[in-house]
Amino acid sequence: MLCGCGMRHRVPDPSSVTVIKDAAGWYHASFVVRVDDVPLPETGTDVGIDLGLTRFAVMSDGSKVDAAKFLRRAARKLKWLQQGPCAARRRARRTGRRPSWR
Repeated sequence: MLCGCGMRHRVPDPSSVTVIKDAAGWYHASFVVRVDDVPLPETGTDVGIDLGLTRFAVMSDGSKVDAAKFLRRAARKLKWLQQGPCAARRRARRTGRRPSWR
């Protein structure tokens, strides 16, 4: 079986499975399995991670991880949709098209 990290190994049978349908209609499955701990080798260095709003993460060594663009795009679309029918009418008057919410 292939796990999310891309490594092929045997995954034990789950002791419980929970399937949930969210508000958007997507199904999510949660599996509970018992596995043995495998300690990672010591590297001798420590890394601190700062999670933020403009950048997803900034490491203590100065490297930066940008936030995913789909989150910004989804926030912009949500803001646009939350303005409601009045804003749709204003946009329709400006562009000369019918509002799309009808």
